Amino acid sequence: MNPSDSKDWRQHFLVPGEDNSLYEAALTDCAARIAALFSTLSTPYSGQNPEDLRIALQHALPLCDSGSQPGIGIRQAIGDVLESVGRHCIIAAHPYCIAHLHTPPLLPALAAEMILTAINPSMDSWDQSAAATFVEQQVIDWICSEFGFSATAGGTFTSGGTQSNLLGLLLARNECIERHFHVDAQEDGLPSDARRLRILCSVNSHFSIQKSAALMGLGKKSVISVGEDACGRLCIDKLNAEIELLRKNDLIPCAIVATAGTTDLGAIDPLEAVAECAREHQVWLHIDAAYGGALIFSQPTRLAGIALADSLTVDFHKLFFQPISCGVCLVRNRSLFRYLLHHAPYLNRETDDLPNLVEQSLCTTRRFDALKVVLSIRALGRQTLGEMIDRTLELAKTAAQWIDRHESLQLVAAPQLSTVLFRYVGPRSSADLDEVQQRLRLELLSTGAAVIGETQYRGHRVLKLTILNPCLTEDLLKELLDKIDDAASLRIYKSSSNE
Repeated sequence: MNPSDSKDWRQHFLVPGEDNSLYEAALTDCAARIAALFSTLSTPYSGQNPEDLRIALQHALPLCDSGSQPGIGIRQAIGDVLESVGRHCIIAAHPYCIAHLHTPPLLPALAAEMILTAINPSMDSWDQSAAATFVEQQVIDWICSEFGFSATAGGTFTSGGTQSNLLGLLLARNECIERHFHVDAQEDGLPSDARRLRILCSVNSHFSIQKSAALMGLGKKSVISVGEDACGRLCIDKLNAEIELLRKNDLIPCAIVATAGTTDLGAIDPLEAVAECAREHQVWLHIDAAYGGALIFSQPTRLAGIALADSLTVDFHKLFFQPISCGVCLVRNRSLFRYLLHHAPYLNRETDDLPNLVEQSLCTTRRFDALKVVLSIRALGRQTLGEMIDRTLELAKTAAQWIDRHESLQLVAAPQLSTVLFRYVGPRSSADLDEVQQRLRLELLSTGAAVIGETQYRGHRVLKLTILNPCLTEDLLKELLDKIDDAASLRIYKSSSNE
């Protein structure tokens, strides 16, 4: 008998058919410690110096010599991790963590994470997931219906907007190549004339459009950035002009990308007009609604025209308040997933009757993220979720109004979703205001006081509030603006002026 057979490995696993009291005790203890930790967190970051933190983590969680050391047990290991890592991470749930499209996760979604990781299905084949496959299909059918797609639509869960945009544009590229050159890019690769393909999008589109073009072999230069209107939206007249220019130069518009909720402004492109342009020129329309797609639950009229997309990106880990990662890519015609099809004899045999979702995904192994959406909607209801979304939009308007009246702050653009662009201007001395914004953001971050955003807008460096936390109150918001003013006037602006 192998000596290891006498060891009880079961104490380290959740074992079917047993009482699993060790699992229950470990997770109960872990949940209690997390709750206790969060109760002590008064800032979104501890303020520890980055280099000091790096060194502290090496000492707190040594791995290089762990092979010769006995394990310390799950209770001690959890305690060490929470104290050394949890206490010094950026806490998305804190009201002053307000820089990025990063939300506090709903409690039902956290419960779903516990369920799905305990069961640990992989969504690539039915024989690794069973019920999970059918649940994901139900969620995809439901969200397609919410966005007005017909019964021919389909989709897949993704890691988020970047992967969804890549998938949508990959399908667009292959469909365009098949239609124009009668070539199956999946089998034969890109024809030499693929260098003529162009992707059109707003200058404010997400950087993943250029990244996708590069990954697809078209190159970043294949992306044509179309000018914006006064509200930061894709200008339809400029879009039509760009397409006409491409035709004259014997270039082929492969896809148009419209955005429903740009990262900085929250601008929603004129979706109906863009869709009409795409139909007129017979070009694939991809809509990136990673941010603004949640409006379908609260203000759906603002998304008029979204059902006309050929492919659609939606992120649940943004304004649907789900833990990362949780996104979807929807397609109007699910038969076009044939551009991804590949049969593996160990996984998705051609003779299989049951659904294997690997056939419509860029991934093989994939998490059961659909469960988080199901449990959250079932627990809260659609109306409550919509009210939470609306709350973040109201808070953004309130912040903008206060900033506009503030003597030291300058509102850069009116919020269109839940982002607010502004600058600290202080007493208007000769200080470099672009440098002031950068130093102010870093000051707030390094002290742990607040995590606010910084970006470029029309040639200038600006600060950004990204309000995705419905638990933020008006009092806390006012306090945050005071913190920003104090940090700048006391620490940043004076030193910049003196220099």
